[in-house]
Amino acid sequence: MTKVGSDQSITLKASHKMMLIDHLYASAARHRLEVAPFREYQRGDIILDGQVVAKWEVTVE
Repeated sequence: MTKVGSDQSITLKASHKMMLIDHLYASAARHRLEVAPFREYQRGDIILDGQVVAKWEVTVE
């Protein structure tokens, strides 16, 4: 995940893709953020008050 307009980013790892997606949704909900997925949960935006505040992407290693 990368914060829009900043160099700040974070990388999380999980054994299963959907565990990571579920965590993303739960964490966003706790902070009153909206998750907007694209391409079948491969990447998307994090939205606060109608503004994109972060971008996220799922990759496989």
